[in-house]
Amino acid sequence: MEKVRLNRFDNLKGLAILMIVFWHLRSVDLFPELPVKFIFLTALPIFFFVAGRFSKQNRTSL
Repeated sequence: MEKVRLNRFDNLKGLAILMIVFWHLRSVDLFPELPVKFIFLTALPIFFFVAGRFSKQNRTSL
């Protein structure tokens, strides 16, 4: 069975990575006008959502 990648989730992960990079650049004052609260409140939940969406549950290992 061939695995199929879903590009929309890869793109969503890429966007979240870029948001985290910009958030870190804010700490060295390269981009002081960035909407830091928006980035902080959305980037990590995106990672949690994507990771949880593709996690596998193995009931025998509980």
